[in-house]
Amino acid sequence: MHAEDALQATLEAQVQRENALSALHQLMGYGGFIHNFKNYVLRGEADRAEETRRQINGALTALTALEKSFNQESFGFGKGREVRSTLQAYLANLDVAIEMKEAGAAIADIDRRVRIDDRMAGRGLAEIAETSRQIGLVTLTRAQEDIATWQTSRDFAVAFFCISILVLTFGPALWRRVLNEPRKQLAFTDDLLTSMEHAAGSGYFVRDLATGDLKFSEGLFALLKLDPVDGHPSFERLTARCTPEERHIFEDVFLRDDLDDDILTRELVYRSKADEERILKVRVRQRTKDRKSLVVGLVMDVTEERRDARELLTARQRFELARQSISLGLWDLNVLEETKEWDQGMFDIYGIDPAQFTGRRDATINMIHSEDRASIIEAFKHFLQSDISTLSLRYRVTRGDGREIWINRRAVAKCNDHGEAIRVVGMDIDITREIEVEAELRKALKAVSTANRAKSNFLAMVSHEVRTPLTAMLGMLDLISVETDDPQITEYLAIIRENGEHLTRILNDILDMSKSEAGKLKLTSEPFLPYRVVTQVARLFEAAAAEKGLSLAVQVLGDSGLYLLGDGGRIRQIASNLIGNAVKYTAGGSVTATLAIDPPADPLAPVALRLTIDDTGTPIDPAILDRLFLPFERGTMEADSKIGGTGLGLSISRRIAQMMNGDVTYTAVSRSGNRFTFTALLPKSQEQRDLRDPTPGRQHEHAKSLKILIVEDIAINRRILEKKLAGHWGMQLVMAENGLEAVNLMRSGSFDLVLMDIQMPEMTGTEAVELIRATMPEHAATPIIALTANAFDDQRREYLRLGFNDCLTKPYDWNEMYQLLSAITPIAAAKASTGRRKNLSAPAGE
Repeated sequence: MHAEDALQATLEAQVQRENALSALHQLMGYGGFIHNFKNYVLRGEADRAEETRRQINGALTALTALEKSFNQESFGFGKGREVRSTLQAYLANLDVAIEMKEAGAAIADIDRRVRIDDRMAGRGLAEIAETSRQIGLVTLTRAQEDIATWQTSRDFAVAFFCISILVLTFGPALWRRVLNEPRKQLAFTDDLLTSMEHAAGSGYFVRDLATGDLKFSEGLFALLKLDPVDGHPSFERLTARCTPEERHIFEDVFLRDDLDDDILTRELVYRSKADEERILKVRVRQRTKDRKSLVVGLVMDVTEERRDARELLTARQRFELARQSISLGLWDLNVLEETKEWDQGMFDIYGIDPAQFTGRRDATINMIHSEDRASIIEAFKHFLQSDISTLSLRYRVTRGDGREIWINRRAVAKCNDHGEAIRVVGMDIDITREIEVEAELRKALKAVSTANRAKSNFLAMVSHEVRTPLTAMLGMLDLISVETDDPQITEYLAIIRENGEHLTRILNDILDMSKSEAGKLKLTSEPFLPYRVVTQVARLFEAAAAEKGLSLAVQVLGDSGLYLLGDGGRIRQIASNLIGNAVKYTAGGSVTATLAIDPPADPLAPVALRLTIDDTGTPIDPAILDRLFLPFERGTMEADSKIGGTGLGLSISRRIAQMMNGDVTYTAVSRSGNRFTFTALLPKSQEQRDLRDPTPGRQHEHAKSLKILIVEDIAINRRILEKKLAGHWGMQLVMAENGLEAVNLMRSGSFDLVLMDIQMPEMTGTEAVELIRATMPEHAATPIIALTANAFDDQRREYLRLGFNDCLTKPYDWNEMYQLLSAITPIAAAKASTGRRKNLSAPAGE
C-alpha cells in the first residue's frame, strides 16, 4: 500500500471512531436515554419510554461501529463489553419498569427494582475515548514514517525509471508521463502532510544511519524557526544554544542508533535564534526499509500545554492552601441519580474516611444534629422544588470522631428546560470558630451591660453616701478655722482641708467616669516632690498598720530631692489607693513602699517614676485577675463586704497612670505576698518648693552640743538637714558636698558624728569611710552614719562591714533620726569603736 493510501485509511478509521464516540456521548449524556429513563421511572411520562428504547438501540449501533474501527487483537475491547452490558441492562429494565407501572406498583418500588450502577460504563467510555486518541496518534506517526521513508527513496526510483526508459527507447510522451506521475503523487502527499503538520503544530525528521544525513520536514523547519533556504541543519547548529544537560538529551533523541523497533519519547528545551525557549516532545523510532536503516522522529510543540499544566498546578495549590486556611469543602450532587461526589476538603471537615463514603445522597443526613435535621431537610427539599437558584444554610453536624461543629452550606442549582433541578454544586465551610467568637462577643456584651447597671447603681450610692458627710465636714472646718488663732492648729486644719478637697476631686472624677472615655479626665501640671507625697501618704496609714501589727516602711531609690512637674494630687491618689489596699488586705507581716526615681542622661528627657508596693498578704486569686482593674467591679465581693471599699481604686489608678504614660500592674510574689507597681514618665521641674516639716520629736539639751559633719552632694537635701538639725534641734553643722571634701575636713578637725551619703561624685561614701578607717586612727571612734536609699538587709550588712556604724533610710523618719543623734555620747562612741562595730540604735546590752 502506498504511503498516501495508508494515511488516508488512518484518517478514515479515526473519523469513524470519533463519530461513533460522539454518538455514544450524546446518547448517554444529558438529554440521552439515562435522563429519559429516570424521568419515565419517577414521573411516568409514557413518551419517555419509547424515546429511551430508541436511544438505547442507537447507542448499541454506535458501539458496534466503534468496535469495528479498532484493532480487536491489540485492543481487546474489554471496556466496550462493559458499556454493551450496561446498555442491555437498561433495555431489559425498561421493560420491567413498563410492566410494573402497568401493574400499579409504587414509584419507590420501581426505582429500587430497576436502579442500575452505570459508573463503570461511564469510566469505560472515557477510557475508550482516550485509547482512540492514542491509537490514532500512533497510526498517524507510522504513516508519517512510511511517507518519510518513501521520500528518501524517491531519487533512486526516478533514476531507475530514467535508465529503463532510455534503454527501451521510449518515446518522449511516454517518458513525461512515467516521470511526472510519481512526482504528482509525491506532491499531493507532501501538501497533505504539510497541512497536517501546521494544523497539529508538529514536524518530523529523518536520519540515515549509514550516511548520518539529517533531513527536516517543512513543518519542522517552521516549528524550529529555521529557514529551509539554509539547508538541513547539522546537529551542532541545532544545539548551538543548548546547555550541556540539554545537549545530552538532544544526542539521545537525534543521534540514537540502537532503538530497533522501540519507540523513544523525550521532552527537551529548544532555543531559537531569537532566544525564544520552547518545549518539544519528540517520539523517535528506528525503521529499516529497502535495506536502509532510518531513524524517524515526530516533533510536537508542547510549550503551551506545559505552561497551562504549570498554571493549573499553581492554581490548584493556591486553592488547596485557601481551602485549608478556611476549612472549605466542595461537593456535587446529581439529583436524578441521587449520588454526590466530595473533594478531600469535605472528608476533612466531616472526619470521614473516603473508603467508607457511599456516595449516596442521604449518606450524611444522620450526621446533622438532631435538633437541626428536620428543618435542614425541609429547607433543602424546598430549594430543589422551587425556582430559588441559591441556597445558604447554617447548622450543626457531628463529625466521624464525635466532635460537634458548625457548617455554613452554600449551593447553586442547575435546572433542565422544564425548570427542574438536575444538579446542585456547593461548598461547606467549617465556621465553628466563628460561632465561638460570636458567643464570646455576646458574652462580652452581656458583661458590658451588667457593668453599666453596676455603675449606675454605684454612682447613685456614692453620690448620696459621700457628698452628705463631706459637705458637713468641710462646713465645720470653715467654722473652726475662723475661731482659732493657734498657727499649729491652723496648719493641721489646712492639711485636713487639702485632703477633704482632694476627696471631693476624686468623687467628681468617679461621677464623671462615663465621660473619661471622651477625654474629660484632666491632669494638672505643677511642681511636686515625689518622696514627700509618698511619705505623707504612708503616715496616713501608720495608725492602721500599727493597729494590725504591720510594719509599714518607705524606701527611696534615686534622687529623693528631685522635683517633678505633674499632678501631685493624682499621684497622691494612686499612692493612697495602693498603700491603703496593702494595709487593708494584709493580715500580718509588712507593707513596703519603694519609690524609684531614675533621671535620664538627657536633661530634657522625662524622668521615669516607679512606686512599688509589696505586702506579705495572701496572693490574689488568679480567677479574679482579669477583673482586677475593671471599673465598677470588686475583686471578691465576700472579702470586700467584710473589709469595705468601693472596688474602684485600681481602675481609677490605672486610668490616671496611663494618662501619665505609665501603668498600674499586679504581680504575685511567689506564695508570700503581692506587688503592685505604678509607673509614670514626668518632666523635671525647675521650681523648688518649701517642704512641710513633719512633727519634731522631743529635744534633749545635750544634743545641741553635738558637732556634726554632713556629707551630701544634693543641695536641697543639705538644706533639709540644715533646717531640721540646726534650725529645729540647735545642732552645730559643717557641710561637705562629696567624700573627698569630707576626708580633707576630718584630717584638719574633729567631729562628734558624721552623716554621710553613699552615692556622690569625686568620691563615694563607701570609698571615703574605708579611707578614713584605714588612714585616720584619730577618727577610729567617730561614729559614721550612712544616709542611703538602699536600706535592704544585705546592703546594711555590707555598709557595716566597710566601717559604717549605722544606717538611716531616705526619706528620713525625723523621730528615728533624733533618737539616734540624742543617744551619741563620748562613752557610746567609744563602745561603738571597740571590738565589733555596733548598730548605735540597738540596746546597750546587745
